[in-house]
Amino acid sequence: MAVAPRVWARSAVHGILDLVRRGDRTILWTENYHMGVGNHLYLWLWADLRVARGEDTVVLRRPTMDAWLPHFPDVAPLVIDRAQVGLTDRRVVDSPQRFGIDFTADELAAFVERRVRTAPAIAAVDPAEVDPDRLVVNIRRGDYYSNTKFRGAYGIDLDAYVHTAVERAAADRRIGSIHVVSDGIDWCRARLGWLADHAPLTFAEGETPLQNLVTVATARRLILTNSTFSYWGAYISNVLHGDNHGGVYAPWFHVRTIEGGRAIQNDPRWTIIADIPGGWDS
Repeated sequence: MAVAPRVWARSAVHGILDLVRRGDRTILWTENYHMGVGNHLYLWLWADLRVARGEDTVVLRRPTMDAWLPHFPDVAPLVIDRAQVGLTDRRVVDSPQRFGIDFTADELAAFVERRVRTAPAIAAVDPAEVDPDRLVVNIRRGDYYSNTKFRGAYGIDLDAYVHTAVERAAADRRIGSIHVVSDGIDWCRARLGWLADHAPLTFAEGETPLQNLVTVATARRLILTNSTFSYWGAYISNVLHGDNHGGVYAPWFHVRTIEGGRAIQNDPRWTIIADIPGGWDS
């Protein structure tokens, strides 16, 4: 069967470009990439690891990075605009989120030290002044639950999960207070008031996403949900405090379409909630 001229031409162009794009610089290509700061941090980590090895590597800037880059001045050198892309630049499409495979614990900690904890809003918090008995609960709502497709992939019974995680945290050590941070704080107020049975309860109100991240990232004790925002809050917290990995409670589950649901982002030193009443699909 004859190949359509347009298809042939497109294939030929791509073949020529592949021959040309063999320069010294590699770009992590993010066109049509519209996710939040947790996803971006994985991309910036990917580039940082290669720069640390002496490789010329950058990430293509996306509009969703614009709200965050001013707050992370040491990340900015890893990011370029579309207009700065050269003809010979190599392009790589990847989503490097596998803990222990795409990056090691030491590489992650080095990136946080070099590029993340230097963010003024994070650097302003003295880890020694953080209440060791305060439990911060980070609840991911947003399009995980408002979008039917995403709900089918990411949605879990948050009540059952938080019940299980809080009971485990309380069994491990006294909880002095509980603070809930979420992109769906109204839902949390309506559904998680029972947390006050465990300890004095507060909710983050009127905070910016940056303030939310700082609250999560500087806490010593954390309950995460299946969110890259949560994972990065915990990664940063572990670097800031150094000895609180066991005080991070994370779900085994992340998304149904990868690894049978297993959260590939989890640090194995965290306390993993392996199952919840009714299971992850309830």
